[in-house]
Amino acid sequence: MLRQTMQRFSRYFWRRRYRKQFQALRTTGEIRRILDQERHRSDRNGHALSLLVFPFEDTEDALGKHCHFLHLLLRRVRCYDVAGWYDHSHIVVILPYTSAQGARKVAEDLAQQMAPVYDPLPYTVYSYPEDWLDSHHIPSSQERAGLESAAKNRLTGPVVPADSVFSPGKRQNGAGSPSFFIPLPMQRRMKMKPAADPSDLFVERLPVWKRGVDVVCALAALVVLSPILVAVAAAVKWTSPGPVFFVQERTGHNCRRFKMYKFRTMVDGAQGMLDKVWHLNEMNGPLIKIEKDPRLTPIGYWLRKTSLDELPQLVNVLKGDMTLIGPRALSPLPSQYQRWQLYRFKVVPGLACAWQAERRGDVDFNEWMRSDVKYVRNISLWNDFRLLVRTFLGVVLCRGGR
Repeated sequence: MLRQTMQRFSRYFWRRRYRKQFQALRTTGEIRRILDQERHRSDRNGHALSLLVFPFEDTEDALGKHCHFLHLLLRRVRCYDVAGWYDHSHIVVILPYTSAQGARKVAEDLAQQMAPVYDPLPYTVYSYPEDWLDSHHIPSSQERAGLESAAKNRLTGPVVPADSVFSPGKRQNGAGSPSFFIPLPMQRRMKMKPAADPSDLFVERLPVWKRGVDVVCALAALVVLSPILVAVAAAVKWTSPGPVFFVQERTGHNCRRFKMYKFRTMVDGAQGMLDKVWHLNEMNGPLIKIEKDPRLTPIGYWLRKTSLDELPQLVNVLKGDMTLIGPRALSPLPSQYQRWQLYRFKVVPGLACAWQAERRGDVDFNEWMRSDVKYVRNISLWNDFRLLVRTFLGVVLCRGGR
């Protein structure tokens, strides 16, 4: 009886003050920008970064409960923590310098403070980069041992049915719906989107315009260049024994591994000869680049110089594994990169990249990674067109291909 009386009073009280509570929250767009900045700081400094996600439920006491929760939340977070909307039915709290265990303690403190009046809200903890790598990347045998403990970092609060936590369907705009008591101007500012996995906040989706350009251009290029593709395939087959295509696992979007296709430019079994030629490597970092690699076939050096060996990657573009312009898909595993270099995997890898267009032949791996990170921060149609033209000129003039 006392609990019901307190709930009625809470609903009445918070109906008068809900605007102040909700207006203190950041919008979805602001949350994404702030999270991007905090990810950069985390990558540079190596400190922990966690997210707390709370779903808003459709219940009769939603208004008072949610406003009471926000009142407690805004009192509990630190000056550099940020709370805002993940989407129209989820609140996300960005907790810099906080491990998964620390984030769970914040959620449990909030639950204890809510307990006298309301049942605690369910929550989920996401830690970066452990959950990001573990959730979106299929690890190799070498990585599995290091990532087994990462699964323990994903912590979940009170258990609720899955469809009530992440329901992509439309909600009724009634008394129990969050959109009922969020001011309409704020709803317009929020640009609410359907619910999705919060760990996707660390990932940049491929723009629709870019995917459309990829499909049209890749199909046109395969048709127009089909005589060249056939001629190169025949030349590869006649000049050296072995398969025409070289298929290798590369690290792509969101650290996922995929199979990339190229015309074979080296002798069959060249991967097994890495130890014998590693002393000739001209590039620092986990990559190997040798201008006059002894493993190259008679036609392989010319194919690399003209970049014709890259043409089969148009198939990867059609499949969606790659795009025309983006960071190069490289063979090293995510564990071989520094934290700040993982930012390049936020976008889909490309057939051509900024490094290939502007620094083609440069052997400094860190400068290559900086070039990729700069590109990711400044993606635009004009920038892609500019890089595509510069790449084409570099290929035609055979500048520095390795």
